[in-house]
Amino acid sequence: MINIHSDLRAYLDQKNTEILFVHTDIRKGFNIPYNGVKSDYLSNHIDLLLDLNCDLFLPVFNYNFAKTKLFDVLNDNSQVGVLNEFFRKKYAQWQTPIPFYSVAGIGEIPEYRFCNNINLFDESSIWGYLYKKNATIMYYGASFSSTTVIHFVEKISNKLCYRYEKQFDGQIILNENKKRAISVNMHVRPMNNYLEYDWFKLENDLYENKMLIQFKEGQADIRIINLRDLVDFWLLRLNENRLYFLDNKSLLWVKPLLDKINRPFEQFDFE
Repeated sequence: MINIHSDLRAYLDQKNTEILFVHTDIRKGFNIPYNGVKSDYLSNHIDLLLDLNCDLFLPVFNYNFAKTKLFDVLNDNSQVGVLNEFFRKKYAQWQTPIPFYSVAGIGEIPEYRFCNNINLFDESSIWGYLYKKNATIMYYGASFSSTTVIHFVEKISNKLCYRYEKQFDGQIILNENKKRAISVNMHVRPMNNYLEYDWFKLENDLYENKMLIQFKEGQADIRIINLRDLVDFWLLRLNENRLYFLDNKSLLWVKPLLDKINRPFEQFDFE
């Protein structure tokens, strides 16, 4: 484990990485023996990530807002991994009060627009901040399909046609004494239709272009990529082909329908 950790640290130092945004699956994280105490085991993972000398940002996404119309910042658990929830509760110095895609972190508090009407993936979002700060994405054992920044790329590309904007109204509970009404806008999959990305192709394209870097040792499988490089590369690909992200099964129905209606999908087409 020492080798992979030191190699990662050297690489991140060389790239002058200040912010590390980490998708996690500890089953393929650092090769840390389990001593029977869950909190110690999770702490060891977090401590080694902190030892990479970057501000540490972890997704603590919770998707219940669509049904409950409430997001309790302090009490709604992360739904994207046990390590993320442990980090949120025990380590994080801040958490963004944003439904669906909240982020917790250590280090500089990110700039993001917090108002009564939020678009989750526009340039004023956390993803725009990470782009501006030249952050690095780490897949700490996690699948490449956890790449949430793909939705930021879709939004700012002005090429998005196979998802549509939808508004979710509700309340944010900031603490015991403070609530705030909020409207959240994001682009969603067409209801009751298959829509998936070709993650295998997307990942391989990045390897072929020497952008996605892999570090392996034993069961550990950790990959990193510069977020700005990823976004810019994908913007170029979407400019060439607006359906670049989609897998073949999705293309079978998406392309004919787009050709037929001759415009991007709208909510009323499916709901």
